[in-house]
Amino acid sequence: QRRSSRNQSAAPSYKEPVVEEEDSSSEEEAESPQRSSKRKSPSQPEVRKAAQVATPKAKKSPPNPSTTPKAKKTPAKSGAQGSEDSLLELISTKPNAIPMAAMQFWEDESSNRELAVGRVIRTILQASGCNEKLSNEIFSEDRDIDDDVRAIEQSTTHVKSILSGKDHRSKKLRPNMSEFWRKIIIQASDDNILEFSEHPLLRWLFALSTSQLKDIRFGASFAVIEMMLALLTKANEVLDSINKLDRLVNAGGAAKNRNKEQLQSRMSMKAAMEGLMDQFFNSLFVHRLRDVDADIRTRSIDCIGQCVANYKTKFLDNTFLKYLGWALYDKDYSVRGASVNALKSLYETNQVTELEMFTNRFRERLVEMRLDINEDVANATLQLLTTMSKANLLSKEDNEAVYRMLIEDSSAIRDSAAAFINAAYLEGVLTPIYEEAVAGGARTNKDETLLKGLIEMVTMIIGSEIVDSTVSVMVQALLPFMPMLQDWSLVHKILEEDGDDPEILAPEDKAMLAKFLVAALQASRESSSSDAKAKGKTKKSDIKGDFSKGSIFLSTVLSSLLKKFSADQQTLKGLVQIPVFLDLDSLTQSQKQPMQDAVNTLVDISSKEQDTELLTLCAESLAVINLHDYPLKPTLSAIVDNYIDSVRSDMAKILEMISKNTKLTSTHLLKLKKCSVMASSLDIFSHDNDMPEQICQVLKKLTANADNSQTATVIQHLVSMVSLSVLWRSKFLIESKDSDASTSVIKSNIKSRDLSFKKLVELASADLPAAIRLQICLAIGDVMKIYGDRNEAAAERKIGIQLPSRVFLEALKVIESAIEPILSQEGEIPALEDLKETVSDLSLPFDQEDRNGVHKIAALALVTPVVYHPFTGEEGNQAMTDAMCTALLHTPYGSEFQGELSEVVGRVLTDWKVKLSCFQKMYNKILSKAQAKEDVEELTTALIDAVSSITLDTEVVEAFIWDGYEWSIQGMPQSLGFLDVLSLQIKFLPSVRTKSLLSKMDELCASEGLSLSGKVDPRLEGAVKFRNKMIDHLKSFGSDGAKNSKSPAAKKVATSDRSEILETPSKTAKLSRGIDDDDARSDQVMSTPSQSTPRNVKEAKSSGRKPASQGKQQKRKIEDEQDEEGFVATKRAR
Repeated sequence: QRRSSRNQSAAPSYKEPVVEEEDSSSEEEAESPQRSSKRKSPSQPEVRKAAQVATPKAKKSPPNPSTTPKAKKTPAKSGAQGSEDSLLELISTKPNAIPMAAMQFWEDESSNRELAVGRVIRTILQASGCNEKLSNEIFSEDRDIDDDVRAIEQSTTHVKSILSGKDHRSKKLRPNMSEFWRKIIIQASDDNILEFSEHPLLRWLFALSTSQLKDIRFGASFAVIEMMLALLTKANEVLDSINKLDRLVNAGGAAKNRNKEQLQSRMSMKAAMEGLMDQFFNSLFVHRLRDVDADIRTRSIDCIGQCVANYKTKFLDNTFLKYLGWALYDKDYSVRGASVNALKSLYETNQVTELEMFTNRFRERLVEMRLDINEDVANATLQLLTTMSKANLLSKEDNEAVYRMLIEDSSAIRDSAAAFINAAYLEGVLTPIYEEAVAGGARTNKDETLLKGLIEMVTMIIGSEIVDSTVSVMVQALLPFMPMLQDWSLVHKILEEDGDDPEILAPEDKAMLAKFLVAALQASRESSSSDAKAKGKTKKSDIKGDFSKGSIFLSTVLSSLLKKFSADQQTLKGLVQIPVFLDLDSLTQSQKQPMQDAVNTLVDISSKEQDTELLTLCAESLAVINLHDYPLKPTLSAIVDNYIDSVRSDMAKILEMISKNTKLTSTHLLKLKKCSVMASSLDIFSHDNDMPEQICQVLKKLTANADNSQTATVIQHLVSMVSLSVLWRSKFLIESKDSDASTSVIKSNIKSRDLSFKKLVELASADLPAAIRLQICLAIGDVMKIYGDRNEAAAERKIGIQLPSRVFLEALKVIESAIEPILSQEGEIPALEDLKETVSDLSLPFDQEDRNGVHKIAALALVTPVVYHPFTGEEGNQAMTDAMCTALLHTPYGSEFQGELSEVVGRVLTDWKVKLSCFQKMYNKILSKAQAKEDVEELTTALIDAVSSITLDTEVVEAFIWDGYEWSIQGMPQSLGFLDVLSLQIKFLPSVRTKSLLSKMDELCASEGLSLSGKVDPRLEGAVKFRNKMIDHLKSFGSDGAKNSKSPAAKKVATSDRSEILETPSKTAKLSRGIDDDDARSDQVMSTPSQSTPRNVKEAKSSGRKPASQGKQQKRKIEDEQDEEGFVATKRAR
C-alpha cells in the first residue's frame, strides 16, 4: 500500500526555489501546490542553484486525510514537505523532544517514506554545512543515489559545518544529534529492523559517507556510528530475552511450545540485527577507518572498541580486533588514543584467552607507544600496559622498558610508570618472594623486602640514566605506592647493615638509597606546612611521613652515617645533602651535640676531599647551616665561620705567594681549587671586600705567563672567584624560598660588587688564552643572569638589584670581541678539554668528540647577556645586532642547537627593525667572504634559518619586507641577493598588503630609473625574481581575499622554498619530535596509519628506532592477505 501510494503521487525531482530570510530556522517551508508534469531523468538531478531567482512562498496545502494519520501533537509537522530547519532547530534546542521527533520519523515513514527520509537527510546536509534545497522526489527508491550525491557536491554552496565544528554550538549539537540517531533505532519496531537493511535512509547515509566533502562525510558517518551503538543496545536486549526463553524452554511446562516459538522469533531477530551490523561495518567502517579526516577515523575506532566491549559474542574476534591494532600506527594521536582506550576496556575484563593472538601480534607496538609524542596517548598506553602486566602478558624486557619511564619529564607519565612498577614489580615479583620466604619460616619485614628490591631494580636497570635532579621526581611518583621511603628508621637500618649476607645491599645500591633518602626528605619538607606540623597529625609510634620527627631523627644519625661512608664518595654525595632539607627550626638542645658532630664531619670532608662535585655539595649544606635563623644557629654557625676563615686565610697565602713569584705546589693548587668551589656557596669575601681587587691585580700579573699550563689553571680558578664574589649572595637569596631573606643584604653589596664586575670585564679584553677569555665571558653572563632587568625570579621577589646598564653594554661589546674570533675560526680556538669543568656547569653534555662543542659554549656566552638584559637606544641596538650576528653566522652547530639558537635570537630581538638590521649585517659579512672567494654555503644556510625562524605580526611583515627591499634596491647590485632571503616572509602577507607593496615597489623602481619588465638588465634579475614571487603570491588569493591553496599560483608559491636560494636545502631546522597534525593531508584515502614518534629521543636511538623528523610523514603502502590466523598480513614499505 505504501508503494502504490508513493507511485500515484508523481512529483518533480526538485521544487521551485523559495525565498527565506537569513537565520529564519524556526520558519517551516511550505510545499508548492503546483508541480511540474515532467519528470527529470535520474542521471540528471535538478539541484537548486544559489543564483536562481527566488519566488514567493506558496500557501501550505492541507494534508490528505487518506494518507495522513490523525493529527498528533508532535514536535515536527507531518504531511507535506517539512522544514529541515525546524527539525535541526528542535534537535539543537529541545533535547526533551528528540524521542518524539524520532517517533515522528517512523510515523511519517509508514505513510510517505520519501517525506520521512527527505527531512532527515536534509537535516544532515544542513548540519554539515550544505545549503541546497532538495525536493522529496529525489528520495524515491528508483533514483541513482550515488549520482544524486555527486550532483549535490558539485552544485552546493558550502558553508561552515555545524556538526563537525569546534565551537560551543557544535559541542552542544553533537550529543543531541547522537541521541536522535540512537532513538531512531531504539524506537524502531521489529518489522522496521527486519526491513531496515534495504531502507533508502541507509542507502543515502552510506552514499553520503563517501562524499568528497569532508563535512558531509562526517555527518553521515556520525549518524551510522550512533545507529550502530544503538543497535548494540537493542541486540543485547534480544540476547537477554533469548537466554531467558532458553531457560524456560529447558524447564518445560505448559508454556513450552509458546516459549519455543518466541525463542525462534528472537533468534531470527538476533540474526537480522547481526546481519545489519555486518552491513554497517562493511559499508561504512571498513572505508572510514582509512578516511583522510582524523576525526572520522577516531570516531570509527571508538565505535569498534565499544562494539567489541559490549557485544563480545560477535565482535571479540580477530576479524575486528585487527582494526584496533592497525589504528595504533595511525599518524594522528587522537586515533591512536581511541584505540588504546578501547583496548584498555577489553583487557580490564580479563578476556586474556580471546585476546591472546592480538596480544602476540601487537604487544611490541604497545610497548613502543609508551614513548608516544602525545602525552595523553603515552599515559593511556602505560595504564594499558599496567593492566596487561597484571595478567602476565608482558615479557621481562617489556617490563624493564616501562620501568625507565620513571625518569620522564612529565609528572603524569612518571605517575603511570610508578603504578606500573607497583603492579608489575612490587606486587608481581617482590610480594610473591616475600610470601614464599615467610612460608619457609624466614623472619623478614615486608617493607624492607620491597624497599631493597626497588633500590636494586632502579640501580640495575635505570641507574646509569639517573641524575640528581631526576631522583626527586622519581620519589614523588613512587611515594603513593612506597610510603616506606619515608620510614627514616628503616632506611637508616638498611644503610648501617654490614656483612656478607646476600640480603645486604651492595655499595652501589646503598649509594642509590642515600639519594632516595634525600629526595624523600625533600618531598616531606615540600608537603609539610607550619599548620600541618602543629596539628592534624595522628600520633604514631614511628616517624613515617612526619617531617619534623624525621628531621630530629636524621639529625641524630647524620654524623654516624657520614663517618661510616667517609671513604665511599658516591654514597657520601647523597648523605651530605641532608642538612639542606632538614627542618632546622624543630631542632632543640637535645640535638645540639649530634648536629655539632655532623657539621664538624662536613667540614672535615670539605678539608680532605678533592672531588669537585662532593666539595660543591658540602659547601651548599654549610651555606644553609650558616645563613638561616634557627635555635641552634649560634653554635653551628660558629663552626662554619671558622672554616670560612681558614679558607680565606689559605686564599690570602696563595695570593701572596703569586705576588712574590713563588711557585705553587700541588697542595697549594688543591687549596686554590677548594677556595674556588667553596666561593660558589660561601661568601669568603664578606669580611674582606679588598680581596676581589687583590685577585684582579694578581690576574694582571699572571697574564704575561698565561702560556704555562699551571698558570692557566690558576687563572681559571681566580677568574671563577672574581665572578662568584659578585654572584654568590644575590643568587642564593633570590632563588631561596625563605621569605625572611633580606633584600637589603643584596643591595648593600651592589656598590662593592660593581667594582669587581668591572674588573671582570677588563679581564675579558686582556691578552689571555682563548679558553680563559671564554670562561670569563661565561662568568660575565652568569652575573648578568642575576643582575639583568629580565631576571624573573628577582621580579617576583620585587628585588631591584640591577647594576648600571652602561656597565652591561660595555660588557656585551667586550664579549662580542672575545667570542667573534672563536666562532669565525680566525683566532685561537680553545680545546674542549680545557673547558671540561666549565661545561659541567652548563646544560650541555661533555663530549670530547663533539667538534662543535666549543662553538656551542661560545654562542651561549654571547647570547646569554641579551637574553637576560634588554639593551635599548641606538648604541644598545647596535651592540645587540653585532652580538646576534656573530652568534648566528657560524658553521652550523648541529640541527637542534642551530634551530633553537635561531628561535631564541628571534624572540629576544623584539623590534623588527633590529632583526632586519641583524640579517643585513649577516648578509654583508657573507658577501664580503664570497668576494674573497671563500666557501659561504653553510653561512648562507645559517642566514636562511635565522630568517625562517622569526614570527612577525601581519602589519609588521609589510614594513619588514619594504624596508629590506628599499635597502636592497638602494645598495644594488651587491645587495640584491638579500631579496632572496627576504622572500621567505612573502607567504605571510595578506592580499591587500601584497597589492600595496607591489605598488610601492614599482614607484621606487620608477624613481630610481629602473625597469623590471620587458628587456631587463641582467643585474636586476634578483629584483625581477622577487617581484614575480610577489605576483604569484597575490594570485594565490581568491576574489574574497582568502587563500586558495589549490590554485596554480598557490602551488607555485608553496614549492618556491629556500632551496631556490641555496642549491642544497637547509639542514638546520629545529628538531621536531612530534607529528604535525596540521600538515596538509592527501586527497586520497589513507592506505595505512603512520607510526608515531618516540617521546624520548635518546631511548629511541638506543633501541634502534629512528625518530620521526619534522614535516609530512611518508606514506606507507599496505597489501592485505588473509593469513592462517584470521588476521590480515601487513606489508609496509616506506
